[in-house]
Amino acid sequence: MNGTSASWKAAGAVTEAEDASAGLDTIRGSIGHAQATTTARYSRGAIGKSRKVAQARVALRGEQNNH
Repeated sequence: MNGTSASWKAAGAVTEAEDASAGLDTIRGSIGHAQATTTARYSRGAIGKSRKVAQARVALRGEQNNH
């Protein structure tokens, strides 16, 4: 397995663990990172949160347009 593939899998694992409400230190320990800042870099959570905000904004605009 090359480094890029391993990084994608680690990022997926970190994001899934965050989505399941696991704490950053718990995730860090399970993935084997020495520093929480390293684990945080693998998090895709911000993308998911941004997507949810965008979807909420679209829904709100739809509601406003229907009134």
